[in-house]
Amino acid sequence: MHITTSYQISYDDLRRGMVLAHRGRRRLVWVCAGILVVCAGILEAGAAFGDEPWFYLVGLWPLTMAALWAYRLTLGTNRSYRKAMPAFAGTTEVTLTSQAVRIHRDTNTAELAWSLFPKVEDTPDHLFLRQDKRTVTMILKRHLTAEQRAELADFVSSLSRARAAA
Repeated sequence: MHITTSYQISYDDLRRGMVLAHRGRRRLVWVCAGILVVCAGILEAGAAFGDEPWFYLVGLWPLTMAALWAYRLTLGTNRSYRKAMPAFAGTTEVTLTSQAVRIHRDTNTAELAWSLFPKVEDTPDHLFLRQDKRTVTMILKRHLTAEQRAELADFVSSLSRARAAA
């Protein structure tokens, strides 16, 4: 297998791809924020019906944590994507071979063996190469021909079968 493609990554590409890559983590943070809001409501209701007004302050802690997590998911996430964009400026050239993945940008070049990625996720528009829970390499597939997509899908499925057998 030898597939070469080049493209420019836009802000929308980066954001959409990373949201897809980390979809489980985002849901977990929203669930935790919801639990904190419910706990704060229970604490505030207990303070309203109790004799101790200082108990209101205890209920502020979960509300503050929920607000900070919501901020991190919305404004903080958008800001981190904008900060990361200069690293993806210019043309990205990706070469996929049966031995390695080579990614060349104006800012850096990396050649990574397939063994570095314990999980390879093939979606219709992206190829996600996962090193661990937080480190994901995203390759856009929009400029691949139908034959290249089929060849890549065959390679990814054979790679997955080989890893499952081992």
